[in-house]
Amino acid sequence: MEANSVKTYAILLAGGVGKRVKSGVPKQFLKVFGKMVLEHSVEVFENNELIDEIIVVTHKRFLDFTNEIFKRNRYKKIANILVGGKTRQKSSYIGVCSVCDDEAKILIHDAVRPLVTDRMIRDCIVALDTYDAVSVAIPETNTIVKSFNGSVVDGILERQLLVRVQTPQAFKLSVIRYAHELANAQASSSHTDDCGIVKLFNLARIHIVKGDETNIKITNFVDIFIADMLFKMRHSQPPATDLEGLVGKF
Repeated sequence: MEANSVKTYAILLAGGVGKRVKSGVPKQFLKVFGKMVLEHSVEVFENNELIDEIIVVTHKRFLDFTNEIFKRNRYKKIANILVGGKTRQKSSYIGVCSVCDDEAKILIHDAVRPLVTDRMIRDCIVALDTYDAVSVAIPETNTIVKSFNGSVVDGILERQLLVRVQTPQAFKLSVIRYAHELANAQASSSHTDDCGIVKLFNLARIHIVKGDETNIKITNFVDIFIADMLFKMRHSQPPATDLEGLVGKF
C-alpha cells in the first residue's frame, strides 16, 4: 500500500441477540452450510484483497465466544472485537469511532448477511474513489403501500422509484463519523441505517451500487433454511440460462 493511500476497514455488526429467530442462539452464531453465519460473513471480507482490517462489534455476552471463533479460524485481518451498544446505531458508532485514522474507507456490514459477495465489496470500495457515501441496493419488485394503522391502505408508492437497501454501505470515515456525532446529539434518535443518518443531515449524495437478491438478511428462522439453500446453489453447477433449452424440457 502506498504511503499516501488510505486504508479500508470493514465493520461487521454482530451484536444481535436473536429475539426474532427465537432459537436461543443469536442468529450470527447459527450454522448455515457447515459454518456459522458470522464465519461466512467474516471470510468474504477476509479474502478480499482490498480490505485492510476487519472490526467486529458484538454483544458483551458473546465477546469471549466471538474471540474463540476467530482464534480457531486464525483470521489475519481481525483488528478489533468490540462490545456494541443497545441499538444498531450505537454499535455502528462504536465501530466507526474505533478507527483512529484521519481519513479512511469504511464499509459497514450486517454480519447476518452471510451471502455478501466479493463483487459487492469491491464495487463499494471503488465507488468511494468518487463518492463520499455508497449503498448496495436492488430494485423493488413488489408493490409497496402506506398504511398508518396496519389495516387500511392509505397510499400506493411508485414501485419504479423504490429500491431495497442492503449492506455493505460504504463511507469516507470523516463523513460517517460526523454523521454519527450529529445523530448522537439527538437524545431520542435510533437509526437502523447508516446511509439514512448521512441523508438525514444532507452530508453527501448517496451513490447506489448493484446488490443481489441472494444477499438476504437473516431475520427470521425460515431465513436460515433459505440461506442454506442459496449456499448450496452457489456451490453447485450454475443453472441453465438457455431459455429455449429449458422450455424444450417441458
